[in-house]
Amino acid sequence: LHLLLFAARRFPERKDNPPPTFIFVPAGLIHALVGGLLILWPLYGFVKLGNRMVEQGMLLCFIMGIGPYLGGRLLSANAAVSPPRPVPLGIHLLLALSLFASFWIESGVSEPAGRSLRALVVSVHLLRTLPLFHRPARPLWHLRLLWLSFWFVIVGLCLAGLFPDYEIPALHLTFIGGFATLTLTVATRVTAAHCGFEAIWQKNTKTMFTLALCTLLALIARVISDFLPFYYFGMLHIGAAFWLTGVAAWGIVFLPKMSPRRISDEV
Repeated sequence: LHLLLFAARRFPERKDNPPPTFIFVPAGLIHALVGGLLILWPLYGFVKLGNRMVEQGMLLCFIMGIGPYLGGRLLSANAAVSPPRPVPLGIHLLLALSLFASFWIESGVSEPAGRSLRALVVSVHLLRTLPLFHRPARPLWHLRLLWLSFWFVIVGLCLAGLFPDYEIPALHLTFIGGFATLTLTVATRVTAAHCGFEAIWQKNTKTMFTLALCTLLALIARVISDFLPFYYFGMLHIGAAFWLTGVAAWGIVFLPKMSPRRISDEV
């Protein structure tokens, strides 16, 4: 609610309109608010509805809203890749409503139908608004990781819809390979741009290579753990160790660069 009020008070004073895809940002906040209320006061017959809206709906909306704006600029350095034609605001609103409805369908009507609708909405939107069929022009680890993370979001949701019995390992593709990796990659870009370390973004670094490698190893360990019941907890430990190693390497390098004295005056 605080964040909604923060944005609503400043929106009338804007100097320009945000891109049409930003309609998904308030949609994400609505998912968070409604989902949080449903966790506190669940509806009979709608199993885990609030949890799914918070854990998936909020973050998917943020990715669908900001991803085409930021990710498109970072990935489409290749001049040969033409930008996608703009999509009317009404189409984005329809997709946002469909995404919202998918959680109610999944929890109260049909799990496969709800997951399949969600996978369809997210896939159509991201594949239409991002240059995902072309690899990044510059051979940089963080751009490749960013490109892969969008694919992991899509693939994980699609597999969860196609194979309901394997929803948990499928969604770990979306959570670890998608949500978490997007967060760290975008955080790298923001830190480099606003804290005076643009040179870090313009070259390959051992830090981003370590993050990419450890993320993929953590993802593999977590996904295959569901198929190795006798080694399940051991694989979880291995996956967690890889993940913590990658995040620690990232934090050691980037967290000290975020001190207030380094932040640009433009922020």
